[in-house]
Amino acid sequence: MATPSPLILADSDTSRIERAAKALKAAGFHVTSSTAATSALDVAKRHPGPVTIIEAHLADGEAGAKSAPSLLDDLASGPKNDNPVLRHITDPITSLWNGPYTSIKLAEEIKRARRFGTALSVVALAFDGAPIADAEVKKRLLTTVAGILLCESRDIDHVGRNDDGFVLVLPQTDISGAAVMTARVLATVEKRSLSAPEVMGIVTMSAGVAGFSAESTPAPEDLTAHAEAALGQSRRTGGNRVTKWSPPS
Repeated sequence: MATPSPLILADSDTSRIERAAKALKAAGFHVTSSTAATSALDVAKRHPGPVTIIEAHLADGEAGAKSAPSLLDDLASGPKNDNPVLRHITDPITSLWNGPYTSIKLAEEIKRARRFGTALSVVALAFDGAPIADAEVKKRLLTTVAGILLCESRDIDHVGRNDDGFVLVLPQTDISGAAVMTARVLATVEKRSLSAPEVMGIVTMSAGVAGFSAESTPAPEDLTAHAEAALGQSRRTGGNRVTKWSPPS
């Protein structure tokens, strides 16, 4: 039997996690327990090597569940996109966090920033010009930029896909620091000399940056809206630039 990477069990029912972990460990597999999909991903990010996340009920003997050996054989031979947890919280094109999961992480980071008085910024990025119509070209551009964002980000940052653009959640980073990091990203995109049929010349991106403030951003959606408003300003003023959001005077 092929042995896949270590397992992380995700389920809201802790007793079911315990039962599934016991069965899998008895079959000789390394299991790291968790309590929910979000915490499972946090555990996975801290793990030094590749891991596999599965829902605990798949190995808990419920109707339709498989035995531990057959389940692990499937996991070892199947593509990563078959992982039921990751499929719900990642973008299928870039494998970055999807919009809903990024919103969850933003809400968590706002609570942390409010509690400890630390800085927090959100960045919204999008391609300049007309929407990219060709699916293959769009995929190529999205995956290229996703790679750039991952290279520029830290372990504590959250990089997500949002509609036709991207969103970054940057803990412990003020608005000025976030703008500097974002400017590096835009410069790297420009240097790649990417092309698309809808674009005259090379592909560029614009960005908007918003910083957390207990007074002006009482809710996660406010911070996102501020970053998107700043993004709109960047695009209206010529594109290929970063705009920092500031409260209306």
